[in-house]
Amino acid sequence: MDADLGEDGCRPDDPFFDYLLLPYSPPRPAAGKLRSSGLLMESFALMGVAEEGRRVVEALIGELGPFRTVWGIKNGLERKDLSWELYVYRRDGGRGEPTLDGVLRALRPHLAVPARPRLPHRWELFSLELDAAGLAAGRAGEIDVYVGMRAYRADGEGLELKNCYMFDDPGLRLDRILERLLAAVHAPRDGAEIDRLLPPRLLEGCPRVCVANKRRADGLYFSHLRLEQLLFFFETHGWPTEVREWVERHAGRLDHLLWDAGYDFRQDSSGLRFLRSGFYGFL
Repeated sequence: MDADLGEDGCRPDDPFFDYLLLPYSPPRPAAGKLRSSGLLMESFALMGVAEEGRRVVEALIGELGPFRTVWGIKNGLERKDLSWELYVYRRDGGRGEPTLDGVLRALRPHLAVPARPRLPHRWELFSLELDAAGLAAGRAGEIDVYVGMRAYRADGEGLELKNCYMFDDPGLRLDRILERLLAAVHAPRDGAEIDRLLPPRLLEGCPRVCVANKRRADGLYFSHLRLEQLLFFFETHGWPTEVREWVERHAGRLDHLLWDAGYDFRQDSSGLRFLRSGFYGFL
């Protein structure tokens, strides 16, 4: 499944960002090692859309510049396939404000994009969903827009609320995280089940936990996971063997990166169920 890894090597002046597009300092020297986008490209190859995915990535970088886009790879436990989401933040920093029109224009040669939605005045980021069938057919998925700790599905007809979320530091405010989690309608009340949702392994060194309340599920997200924590996450949430083995094979060239990861869950008559999970990098 290996793609050409050389072009994804880190340079001495590379910045590093988490899934909020906030900078972090790599825990280990990075020069010459892989960028996180190397794993994104491998996921495209695994799903048989390596060239289609590459063209979309190159179009985004051409429009926004490097290190401006967050990517997410999603794994559906029931469908057993991978999908993707690309996130564009409104973080000027003197580099020029991104626009939805600019991104859609850059992607148009490669993807038929849904009708252009109207973004609210104070939007903070927007995202574009992709799957393998859509990439192969040259078709994009839904566009979501985020504002005020809420996410909305955006289309030509308007905005529809998808979820709301809140971040807290588990080292300082674990009580607030538990309080919000216990108020979630899909969360269990049993202590052992809560431990499944908030495993100590993922809380180690984690500066932010996000609790999200969604339409048909709830979600939890963990920031700044080390490589061994990411592998634990893969094992716990049934990620494809090819993804886990690729990460293990290149562990020495990925150990400078910090990752963000999360999952959706639901409580029903059969107990606590994990619906899908995802992890995040940047390009």
